Amino acid sequence: MYKAKRRSGRPLFINKRGDRQIQSLASTRQMTVREIQRSSGLLVSKDTIRRRILGTGTMVPCKMKRKPALKPPHKSQRMLWARNHMDRMAISDI
Repeated sequence: MYKAKRRSGRPLFINKRGDRQIQSLASTRQMTVREIQRSSGLLVSKDTIRRRILGTGTMVPCKMKRKPALKPPHKSQRMLWARNHMDRMAISDI
């Protein structure tokens, strides 16, 4: 009965399938926008991909928190713990 009103302006180059592909690559893997651009096979700019990711509103850009580096005593304690618990590893864990 009623049809959706046509949008004014330039039509989108990426269809819904391309949007879903970009969203799945961005949400399931830690990839840069350029890596998503290469692996998706879409012939669009990195800025277009960034806009499509941010346009959904489900993903928000944020920087990781900085963590203090491990000091040498902590590294040696971790190695000691790993050596002591190495026999607990199951073959299926590998």
